[in-house]
Amino acid sequence: MASHFFTFARCLPIFLLLNLPGLGADNKQLLREQFHVSDKTLVAWAIPSDLRQRGSGILTLQEDSRFDSIVLGEIEAGKWMPGSDMFYRTHRVQSRWDLETETTQHTKIPLCLAIVYKGNSVTMYRNGRRYCSYEVESQQPFNNRSEIVAGLRLSTGSYGPFAGIIDEIRLYGIALTDDEVASLELHKHSEPVPAACWRFEEGSLTDEQRLFLDGELHGNAKIVDGKLILDGTNDSHFIARLVEPWKPAAIQAGFYTPRRVGGMWDTWVYYYKGIWYQYYLAGNRGSWDGFELMTSPDGVHWKQFDNPVLKPRAGTTWMGTGHIIEGPNFDKQPHWIMNYSEWFGDKQDIMFATSDDLIHWKKVDESNRFTQDTRWYLAKGRWDCIDSINIDGTYHGYFTADPDPTKNPSPVCGFGHAESQDGVHWRAAAPVSGNITGEFGGIQKIGEKYYITISEGRIACSESHLGPFIAQSKNPNMFDPGFDMYFPRFVHNPPVDATLDKNGVLVNHFYMGGMGVFSAPLKAVEIDHEGILRLKWWKGNEKLKRIAAAVGFEQQGARDAQVSFLSNRFDPNESAVVEAALSLSSDPPEKTSAGFYFDQGDGTGSVLLVNQSEAVFGTMAQDGSGLKINVRCRRDMAFGSSGTLRIVFHKDLMEAYLNDYLVMLKRVPWNGRLGLVGESSSLHAWKSDLIK
Repeated sequence: MASHFFTFARCLPIFLLLNLPGLGADNKQLLREQFHVSDKTLVAWAIPSDLRQRGSGILTLQEDSRFDSIVLGEIEAGKWMPGSDMFYRTHRVQSRWDLETETTQHTKIPLCLAIVYKGNSVTMYRNGRRYCSYEVESQQPFNNRSEIVAGLRLSTGSYGPFAGIIDEIRLYGIALTDDEVASLELHKHSEPVPAACWRFEEGSLTDEQRLFLDGELHGNAKIVDGKLILDGTNDSHFIARLVEPWKPAAIQAGFYTPRRVGGMWDTWVYYYKGIWYQYYLAGNRGSWDGFELMTSPDGVHWKQFDNPVLKPRAGTTWMGTGHIIEGPNFDKQPHWIMNYSEWFGDKQDIMFATSDDLIHWKKVDESNRFTQDTRWYLAKGRWDCIDSINIDGTYHGYFTADPDPTKNPSPVCGFGHAESQDGVHWRAAAPVSGNITGEFGGIQKIGEKYYITISEGRIACSESHLGPFIAQSKNPNMFDPGFDMYFPRFVHNPPVDATLDKNGVLVNHFYMGGMGVFSAPLKAVEIDHEGILRLKWWKGNEKLKRIAAAVGFEQQGARDAQVSFLSNRFDPNESAVVEAALSLSSDPPEKTSAGFYFDQGDGTGSVLLVNQSEAVFGTMAQDGSGLKINVRCRRDMAFGSSGTLRIVFHKDLMEAYLNDYLVMLKRVPWNGRLGLVGESSSLHAWKSDLIK
């Protein structure tokens, strides 16, 4: 009987399934598991409290980092628009849209806002009248990890908070017609019936159709008199899910996110006497409210420390990131200094805390606050995150700052420089010379050169700590990830033993976007004969290979297909490693047929392809058609005619190493079904231990 239901269910639109006679709780669960929608309609009745708000999401259907949303004022102030991830389904030229910019402050009567997605068209309506209509390349399908959000453009990262009132929201599993949209009435259903609907009456968070699980209120969101009230702060929203949210294990392997899933940002790592300490900026993006800590015995398996280790003073708008410095006379009296910033009032300052055990931190007196020196820097510019090196007893610190262009000779680097004798009392100095700018990550002396990391992974080096710091001519970005990772830093003092690479330096960073913010596996550093810094597989990460898996293919003998699927079905919630020995061609990667395929269902997926000098990432049908390359990554080196391609993954996180060199990292939504593209002379797979 169940198999007949599945066959029947897949042939019917969602809204019909929801109204089949006798469709009970068990079948609702089946619908959640089988949820799939491309054509659809989003409807919301809302009253914005401020027409000046920008990029504010009223109603969003999201899955991982992909979303469609009713948005106010993101591209043009006061105009409604269909919002989408990276504007893939958003028309950017809005000046000729039919209706004028909102100029009347609505205080009593909700606006009816609707977006219809059908085939290759997107049409938006305001109070039943067409607002805009345009063509797109394709619609975004949404599946059983989808979520409904009211009050944010995207809940992952808390993007686009909305200030105002939301009276009712609906999702239709079909594209409504013009007449059907025009006939919509608040709190009154007509045909067709919505797939999901929330009226918020009597404080209810329940979907009237019972397709979605009961919703949740976050931040300052509240329900008053049957209306959802939102104040426009970063985490104020309503969210409802099809399935229970994923919760991180108590001990996480390789990749890490806190119990407040995704509630983290910049990370920095310190090693001492057999314990790895990884600190991170905690909270929601734009409203960081403290430092939290995770610890590890091996740099691979991480456990969250129970309590925050540092909180800002009351009234701080947001807290900035930090670093660890070993205090003076460390050999005789080990103690540590951590710097952090607070954005308080209309400016940002740097403060300090000290510790004797790396867990309990005591703030240094406010009189030692390090502030902008207007001899070289803007009075109210950035002032954040000192990383330092010790040269002959003097700490030289480098940090995110805004040099004053009217007071500095050109060229200077776009960050700050300061000196200290004790790591607490700092004297600003002129910006160092060079040609690189951005948020400052870290500095490390390797051999006779000084290397610095910037923002999204750019590298510069100098023969002097005073510069000039010149961007690497080869491998200028050690990641080239697009928007998937951020803020790499050096781990200055990893243990020196046989498991580490000869430089004794590691790099850590974190992933943003996608299915929440995660810290990444540590990476080793190699400096080649030309002085070029590259990232490699850290040998300590071999501990991710805890449980070997026998590797076969779904259809033995079907090796002539473009994609050969492994018989192993991976659980995306567990970290895993797969290695394939490949022949590498000198042809462009998209013509080499060597790599891995990440299935996303419906015959589509993402593909990673490599050749002798380059890795590419894109989308493709499993029959090899429709290949579209989104990211190209060259390392300015030759990998030879053969190599081992290693991928390590967890949830939607994927890192790829070719002959141990990092060649690509991406956020890849997939279903755990992995395919091999081309032939492999050797294929191995492991999963990490999952510790609850």
